[in-house]
Amino acid sequence: MPTMKQLSDAELDVLTSDDVTQLKAQARLRRTSLAASGAERLVAEGDSWFDFLPGTDLIDCLESQEGFRIDNFARAGDTLENMIFGSRVNGSGIAVDPPINRVLEQVAAIRPRVLLFSGGGNDVAGDEFATYLNHADSGLPVLRDQVADQMIATFGRYLERLLEKVAAHSPTTRVLMHGYGHALPSDRGAGIFGIAFAGPWMLPALLQKGVRDGATRREVVRKLIDRYNAMLQALETGSGGKLLYVDLRSEIDDADWRDELHLKNSAYRRCARKIAERIHALPAA
Repeated sequence: MPTMKQLSDAELDVLTSDDVTQLKAQARLRRTSLAASGAERLVAEGDSWFDFLPGTDLIDCLESQEGFRIDNFARAGDTLENMIFGSRVNGSGIAVDPPINRVLEQVAAIRPRVLLFSGGGNDVAGDEFATYLNHADSGLPVLRDQVADQMIATFGRYLERLLEKVAAHSPTTRVLMHGYGHALPSDRGAGIFGIAFAGPWMLPALLQKGVRDGATRREVVRKLIDRYNAMLQALETGSGGKLLYVDLRSEIDDADWRDELHLKNSAYRRCARKIAERIHALPAA
């Protein structure tokens, strides 16, 4: 099996699930050689853009294509609230520690220049998405602007707390985030062997709210994504260098989506290259 670096975009996008599994196994084996070569070591926490089983993801590409060695704690489906503060309980009703605790232990141990962090998408998509919408027949704007503004401001406060936590464990470590792309509401969920196991995440809520027009559906999602990116950009400006924001919207075209929320393999590789460029531009440690 060729490495990801040896495959063209067209070849990447027709990989089977077995092919992807082999590529991920190659990446795990390659970490030993990356450690021996002195490759830069990063830490990552996040959602399915960092942990996507049906296809490759940003972490796969940053390792296989860009040569980083990454301690990855991401879990598909995770939310900002759970990652940073913990919002889950076990079968006995006992609160589970927030995932960031383990991440911060690793950050403190190795003091990476960058903590890669992917989050926010699952806090909006899925069951929560309907709360952002008015019914199309109500005569009100489909997007509840005040709800969207309030929630995205809340996400900003969550991320400010994240930056404080990271700085307390490793003052020189920066947090790097992306703001996703303009996703396309559709009936396509994530799956393997033609069987969807998750999603779609946005279309059901839009149907529930009577939003029948395709252009209106796209505009609602675009506005939410743009608001989220604007928040990240403002947070970067006010963070004193603690946050690095990478805008991926211009890297992602309509044809790059494999389902409602996830990119094709070639698009993840292209986005990873932009993230890598931002890291390489940082001053040496």
